[in-house]
Amino acid sequence: MTKTSKNIENFVKNSEGKSQDHYNHVSKNIENFVSNSEGKSQDHYNHVSKNIENFVSNSEGKSQDHYNHVSKNIENFVSNSEGKSQDHYNHVSKNIENFVSNSEGKSQDHYNHVSKNIENFVSNSEGKSQDHYNHVSAK
Repeated sequence: MTKTSKNIENFVKNSEGKSQDHYNHVSKNIENFVSNSEGKSQDHYNHVSKNIENFVSNSEGKSQDHYNHVSKNIENFVSNSEGKSQDHYNHVSKNIENFVSNSEGKSQDHYNHVSKNIENFVSNSEGKSQDHYNHVSAK
């Protein structure tokens, strides 16, 4: 009876010890699980937050790039348009100058041509008159 009682006591004691160990082990596992879960949640939160920050930062950067690109294109367009307008103005002005210059030249040519014709006509007329005079006088 004493031996059996001792065995029962040891069994109970060991069972309680094992139960306590099991409880402690489970508790420790639960704590670790919670701790790890919280850590993973925090990591996930930080990772998502970082991704959102990067996304926003990249989006803003791309928007700025797009804005700068569009602005640059507008500046180039305006600059080119002004340049083309100036070229067109210069081209038209040059054409007008050339037209006036050519017109004046042609007018001068025409004047000189007419003057020359008049001089020749007068000269020829005088020559013919002289010839006629000489011809008449000779008779």
